[in-house]
Amino acid sequence: MRETGQVRWRTAILRAAATALVAAAAALPASALWAQAGGSGRARQDASVKARPELKTYPTPYYVIHTDLEGEAAREIAVRITCMAREYQNRSGGFARKVRVRLPFYIFSKADDYHAAGGPQGSAGVYMGSKLMVVADQRLSEGAWRRIQHEGFHQYVDKVLTQRIPVWVNEGMAEYFGHGVWTGDSYVLGVIPPDRLGRVKSLIKNGQIVPFLEMLEMTYQQWTSKLEGRNYDQAWAMVQFLVHADGGRYLGPFDGFILDVAERNLNWKESFVRRFGRDVGAFERRFSEWWSSLPKDPTADLYTGAVVQTLASFFARAYGQGQRFEGMEEFFKAARDGSLKEDAKQWLPQKLLLERLKGVEKLGEWTLIRPKQSPSIQLAAPDGTTFTASFRVRAGASVAVKLDVKGSKKPPAKGSSGPTTQPGKSR
Repeated sequence: MRETGQVRWRTAILRAAATALVAAAAALPASALWAQAGGSGRARQDASVKARPELKTYPTPYYVIHTDLEGEAAREIAVRITCMAREYQNRSGGFARKVRVRLPFYIFSKADDYHAAGGPQGSAGVYMGSKLMVVADQRLSEGAWRRIQHEGFHQYVDKVLTQRIPVWVNEGMAEYFGHGVWTGDSYVLGVIPPDRLGRVKSLIKNGQIVPFLEMLEMTYQQWTSKLEGRNYDQAWAMVQFLVHADGGRYLGPFDGFILDVAERNLNWKESFVRRFGRDVGAFERRFSEWWSSLPKDPTADLYTGAVVQTLASFFARAYGQGQRFEGMEEFFKAARDGSLKEDAKQWLPQKLLLERLKGVEKLGEWTLIRPKQSPSIQLAAPDGTTFTASFRVRAGASVAVKLDVKGSKKPPAKGSSGPTTQPGKSR
């Protein structure tokens, strides 16, 4: 299961989000806005946020960040959430209500300050209707980013849709984006973590899946009154299934379902029958069959592709600064010893590069194609799959990386139609 070219998900919610984001965005990249802000500036804190620390404010194209994190951590937030917002835009079309203001995002280094600002006890991230709030320390772990990507999606949904979507769709899609893998210039979506796959299979095997009819009817109050991990697992699994299963067969109907309930004010039951048929039980059985048939690590190629794309992002920045390499070994050496060049406007955190370099030689054979002119990075995996990343440096201010994946000759695992499917059209 692999991503060929740029997979574009035209889900109605994201199309709405895109228009909102475009309307709110400034022309400058996040790094330029960062420089304009001087990396400082005292926050004019939201009157409703009675936080203890003095927060600094950083305007970005899509957000106004309020945080007590400093240095590279604050800089990483500005760059990554801008990329996150642009991912919605890249994977969407363009209609629905517009948000004409940058969205407020508060990130605290201490849990006490987060709770004092209104964050619920027992949580580390929340969208409260007026603001997005997260607690994360200076390290900004992937766990913290998963919360940001999850809660941030709730914020977009609230700002761009006329009606509330069903809670399983809202939470399932938030979890879907929460698992997104950042490459520096984009996100890889549709990944299936093996541990979560195991939990879903266990729920199915042990008969613990919430009946679809019950899940479809679940209200927000019912969801929040008894927060259960299995509900999040199942909602995520339902969205993953609707987006990627059976060659993308259900993606168009899912898109239409969202439009029906969020913008056309149709009853969800009427819409579900219209989009997926009357036999909910048969639909649930196909869901269980698909998930049960997936191999142990069905999206390994997506993770590998993310590594290739990340390395290409850093390579492109060095290349744009006139740095040349004879081969990948020379590039890896410069990457590890910190001698890669980059423009301040294209800054990426070094920790992202170092994380992707771990065990990189074990992934297969690396080749630098046309090292002197229009180079590309290529990885030939042991199973015969090749990942080729090319790039463009745009006016010295941004980088665009394109990944081309060519599969091995071995047959795909049964039922493994997955995150490579092209989006359908809503009806």
